[in-house]
Amino acid sequence: MEQKAETLLSIGRFSRLSGLSAKALRHYDAIGLLRPTRTDADTGYRLYSPGQLREAGAIARLRAVDVPLEECKAILAADPATTRERLIEHRSRLERRAGELQGQLALLDAIVSGRTSLQDAAPLEKIELREQREQPALTMRSRIREEDLDRTIGEAINGVAAYLRELSEEGAGPPFNVRSDVDEDDVSEVEIGWPTAERVPGRGRIQSGVLPVGQAAWAVYRGPYEGLPGAYRAVYEWIVAKGYEPVRLRAGRHPARDLLLRSRRDAGPGRVRDRDRLASALVSGRAKS
Repeated sequence: MEQKAETLLSIGRFSRLSGLSAKALRHYDAIGLLRPTRTDADTGYRLYSPGQLREAGAIARLRAVDVPLEECKAILAADPATTRERLIEHRSRLERRAGELQGQLALLDAIVSGRTSLQDAAPLEKIELREQREQPALTMRSRIREEDLDRTIGEAINGVAAYLRELSEEGAGPPFNVRSDVDEDDVSEVEIGWPTAERVPGRGRIQSGVLPVGQAAWAVYRGPYEGLPGAYRAVYEWIVAKGYEPVRLRAGRHPARDLLLRSRRDAGPGRVRDRDRLASALVSGRAKS
């Protein structure tokens, strides 16, 4: 039997009962997230059934915890087990963002208190020149955007670590990533992995290789991930002040090597951001006398 129009709710009443604004409801209709039961052909007014309030309430709760609209659509169509998995993944994203916010607050407090200025590079615990010897390593390479860096680092560190366990091998030091400057499309090349005691064969995306050799500026930085570009800047300024030049590798870019000094073998996505780090960059030339 066709539902009578008078049993339906106007967009205004539905908005009040669901907690979703009329503007949001119109947008959700346009993208197919929550369509009205009926749209009047003459007036264009949207009408909703009372039964849609449960779905609207679910959307309101998902949006309250900042679940993206596309993810909302997938969750609403999923079975309970998949819904739980997706919500756990979203919680991990929120946890990472909370860590980033804490780092931002710490930096803001340092600026307000005068412990640092807006122009200062990140403070380094120490910096020195070392000879970087030939170092075998297992790595995974990717071309990524900045927003994918954390996930890519976690997946590569864990992937290479799992392969090392299959070989009954251990890393010969902390995991690392070597990242190029970004190109015009905001994409960079990144190589992530573990050093090994000797050359071991790769498999699939995991490549066996040797890290570049030569003199390198090594610096220890302790602080949040958001301050890492400032640490790279401090290393670069030290290199220039000493009369060196960063070595150009890979299509003229200056790769910086970032070691996670307090990393666990099973670092996991989202667990590689707030750690002591050792940043290094290959240099050439002679120091100023």
